[in-house]
Amino acid sequence: MRYSENFATDMEDNQQIWENIYHIGKQQIKYPYGDLPSHVFTHYGKDTDKSGLKVIEIGSGGGGNLWFFAREGFKTYGIEFSPSAVKNSQALLEKDGLSGDIRVGDFRALPYEDEFFDLVLDRNSLYCVVKKDLLKAASEVRRVLKKGGRFLSYMYSAESECLKYGEPEKIEENTYTNFKTRPFVGAGITHFTTERELLDEIYQGFDVEYIRKTTNDFVYPKRYNDIVIFITSGVKK
Repeated sequence: MRYSENFATDMEDNQQIWENIYHIGKQQIKYPYGDLPSHVFTHYGKDTDKSGLKVIEIGSGGGGNLWFFAREGFKTYGIEFSPSAVKNSQALLEKDGLSGDIRVGDFRALPYEDEFFDLVLDRNSLYCVVKKDLLKAASEVRRVLKKGGRFLSYMYSAESECLKYGEPEKIEENTYTNFKTRPFVGAGITHFTTERELLDEIYQGFDVEYIRKTTNDFVYPKRYNDIVIFITSGVKK
């Protein structure tokens, strides 16, 4: 199915969609996402001196993950293309006496030096672009990570059942827009990845430590039974 020009088909369209969402106060989550702390503590436990470790979340959204990193003592950075989200994130950290370098920007062109960060987090942000932009962003992640630095990502899987019944419009292979049903209604571009894409392309130049697959199934009451997420951790060679 060919996509309609009336719907989000590029990064600029998605930027406006998410600015509208954050501007009206949606997606303002104070606490870190799901099992993120357990993944972080697996690699950076209580005995790790985090004060010298620089972490960035690309697509930092409402700031809950940044709040967590700052509270745990990391040097915390965030980049987000929604000005409203950046403003809200800064307020969230400041309310608890925390600090972080949070700025409006584009994860396809990260404004940082080579080998600057120890950890890069993508918690379901890189999905909102077409594949060429996703791979550009992945290249930027490699550039700004130190050798031995870690890239932790959460990405939607092409195994997600919503592709069967959501009636989306196809932009390219595994990339869609204009879903008719939850959970991606109004989300603009959505790219769904595969295990091979993760290993061969997105994590090129990394030693992949693991790929975990989680499924968001509503068993009762039956609503939608659809989202599969790949959680991937890799260390830059």
